[in-house]
Amino acid sequence: GGGEPLAVLAGGGGSTELSFGEGPAPRGRASLQVGAVRLTERHLRGDPPGADEVARLRSAAREAVRPFKAMDLRGGRLVAVAGTVTTLAAVVEALPVYDAERVHGSALALHEIERLAGTLAALTVRERAALPGMEPKRADVILAGAIVLAEAMRAAGFDRLTVSDRGVRWGLLYERAAGT
Repeated sequence: GGGEPLAVLAGGGGSTELSFGEGPAPRGRASLQVGAVRLTERHLRGDPPGADEVARLRSAAREAVRPFKAMDLRGGRLVAVAGTVTTLAAVVEALPVYDAERVHGSALALHEIERLAGTLAALTVRERAALPGMEPKRADVILAGAIVLAEAMRAAGFDRLTVSDRGVRWGLLYERAAGT
């Protein structure tokens, strides 16, 4: 039983990948050479960054994820894996200590990610690192990560996602098992 279509978004430092399908093997996937580290290095200088820098980063992210628009993902649900999304979920929940049980399976709406991006953009790296739920080592690239995530969701046509703190393959298997 195929189950509902599932899209899995994995955002890394150097790339962003979207795969989708109903069965155990993905029906399609796109891997883009755009990631939080690369965008941060290319566009952000100020600490906190200037509004113009953030705007340039966002337009670069939007341009980069455009291929996701061509993927027919209607009717499915989006699961996001990897450190950016689990960190954002922990910050939204303001978890003093990372708690996989609270983070895994939680939902993040596009508007929450956008609101958080706005908050992060106004803070220095040091201030971000002090936020409850933040992994300090991600504080410098988390703004770019949030923006890539938001633009990827927008391009793929999702206004919410489910957070997975398991790996991509495990996440797919887990979702299949849960969906039966």
